[in-house]
Amino acid sequence: MKRLIPKLRLHALNADPSAAAEAMGRAVGAEAGAPSTWSCLVWAQLLARDNRGALETLDRAEANRAAGRGDAEWAEHGVLWRALRASAMFALNERKEAAVLAEAALGEAKQHGLAEAVGRCELVLGDHKMFHGDSAEAEQHFTAAKEIFADLDDGRQWVLAELNALICVFNRGAYMEIVKRAMELTRHAEVRRNAHLRAVAAGHLANAHARLGEHEESLKHRRESLRLSESVPGSPGVAINCLNMAHTHNVLGNRAQARSFLAKLFRLPLERLEPGILTAGRVLEAMVALDAGKAAEARALIDAVDLDADPHCRVQTRADHAVLLTRLFAAEGRPAEAVETGLAGCRLAVDSGNEQKLIELLECIGDVLHGFPEAVPQLTECVRTALDEWIKGTAGGTEAGLTTRVYTASAERAAQANDRTATRLRRKRARALAAEGRHAEACAEFECCLEESEAEIRRSDARTRALLELRFEADLSRIEHEHMARENKALQREVERRTETEAALRRLDEEKNALLRVVAHDLRSPAAAIRSIVDILEDPDTEPGSAAEWLGEIRRTSEGMMDLVGNLLDLERLRSGESGPVLDTVDLAEVLGDVARAGTPHALRKEIVLEAIPPYGAVSVRADAKGLRQCARNLVSNALKFSPPGKRVRLRVEPGENGSGSALLVEDEGPGVVPEDVSKLFTPFTRLSAQPTGGESTSGIGLSIVKRLMERMGGEVFYRAREGGGSVFGLRLPQV
Repeated sequence: MKRLIPKLRLHALNADPSAAAEAMGRAVGAEAGAPSTWSCLVWAQLLARDNRGALETLDRAEANRAAGRGDAEWAEHGVLWRALRASAMFALNERKEAAVLAEAALGEAKQHGLAEAVGRCELVLGDHKMFHGDSAEAEQHFTAAKEIFADLDDGRQWVLAELNALICVFNRGAYMEIVKRAMELTRHAEVRRNAHLRAVAAGHLANAHARLGEHEESLKHRRESLRLSESVPGSPGVAINCLNMAHTHNVLGNRAQARSFLAKLFRLPLERLEPGILTAGRVLEAMVALDAGKAAEARALIDAVDLDADPHCRVQTRADHAVLLTRLFAAEGRPAEAVETGLAGCRLAVDSGNEQKLIELLECIGDVLHGFPEAVPQLTECVRTALDEWIKGTAGGTEAGLTTRVYTASAERAAQANDRTATRLRRKRARALAAEGRHAEACAEFECCLEESEAEIRRSDARTRALLELRFEADLSRIEHEHMARENKALQREVERRTETEAALRRLDEEKNALLRVVAHDLRSPAAAIRSIVDILEDPDTEPGSAAEWLGEIRRTSEGMMDLVGNLLDLERLRSGESGPVLDTVDLAEVLGDVARAGTPHALRKEIVLEAIPPYGAVSVRADAKGLRQCARNLVSNALKFSPPGKRVRLRVEPGENGSGSALLVEDEGPGVVPEDVSKLFTPFTRLSAQPTGGESTSGIGLSIVKRLMERMGGEVFYRAREGGGSVFGLRLPQV
């Protein structure tokens, strides 16, 4: 069967499942659409957690299939739809019905070779088995689902199966395996930058270290998991981490911290809590109170918890509830009720395959029998029967040896489950033997405890070495990942640098072409004019008296050519950075007078009034005197070029305000600059809309030279429109 969702659609779903579901809904239409499109729509709705909508879509799809569209493709998708329906029903807590449907669909999917549907059914069945405490069978389902989704290259479903499989591994006590797989999952999440997956992996690491007795290491990973969960909007991991942080702090004796995290859990919005977690938090709250020696407070808290009122209450929570009540009854001096509750909890732990809780409950029962020896005769029969049934112990034994037998059973169970409490339980058994007067056996038991403690130290060293190796592998992988990231960044910077260089080269090429156009036009035309004047002067018919006038015209034309050549040379010097500015204190009033005198001949020829308005007092700036005069002359020359005869050009100084620096302004009464040209004013070789009013030549590079000179002096050139028409150009520099 072909992959149901092509790569493009899969990316869309991963980016925004809700939007993808809406788009798929439009594609399906009211009652139409191919079966694969219906499947895509349901998948999108499941990813968006719209489980009710997914069920409604499946009903419509089945109606279409039953309405005559019964070919092979519709039949295959019908099997997949049953698997998807089971997923939606399980998410809506219709667990039993979902499991029945998944079981039926699994056989049919295997018969037709529909891998996608098989994987979905395996996930649902695994969830169902895990919910009811059958970790071994649940792990088989999740492992099968992992293999299928790996073949289908479906990373999302593979991760889901792996996470659930890790819970099963935890339940069977393979904590070092969890550490290794969780580290691999962390690297997987780091490569994909998936904060939620990293949080879950850190949570599994924390659980494994807690069971290995490394509670400080567990807290470190738990804090990281909580931090990452809080960075993911709406993540249910915040609640789970708060609950586990409270539990770890309680184990370490930090009651205040435990209560703080429980309070944080209870403040979370209900929509961010997984089903059943609130009840688990209430049970743990009572446990914290009991461990703090507040039996009355613990009783009040546990009496307020109604397990039967919570349909999502898990087996783990019920077992914790049994442990708490057993200890509480013992603290209240009610041994018969304590043992009865403990045995009921043991039955629950055995039925669900929860070895850890069975060990804990047996230890509690042993403590009750040890603390109330007068109650042992009344409790002998029920405890012995339970031991024979669940622990498969041998019948017989005296009433006085019942406590020893319970401790022996719990110690053996702990040893089989590789639980770190086994040695502690054997020490309790040794004390019980001593209390019965069986001193030789007690001494032998203590010697065994000593050997086990030494063996535990050796195992701890081996675990430490294994953990160090795993961490070394993780660090090596992280270093390789960081090295690759640095190389990618370096390559990216090199690409950006080359892109910038290429853009700069394109700009230079454009300026070169513009320069060639300027040289071709602005030098060729005056050169042709000079040649024509020379022809006139060489003509014998030319009147001798007009020679002086023609020579003056040659002079003016050649001066224009020299100005253009000078501007081009100035522009090239600025580009190459041949000489930097020589900054000194410059009086703007002095510059104003010099520039006005230099522009007077041009103004007189065009009958324009050039007026210099001196400032009140000295206004000094930090600038290069020669460069500043060149910039000012350029602005005055432009103002005279574009002003009609009879108008006025003013030069004045604008003192700086609020540290903005002083400016030399050149105001004209010409046509001004059209809005479209403002952004191009200081770009080299740019021709603007306005034209000189006296036939003067313009190259389009003067203002770009002014801009570069001012930038080198630490100043700026600016333009603004003049009120009543005309332009205002200014040179602003830092004031001394």
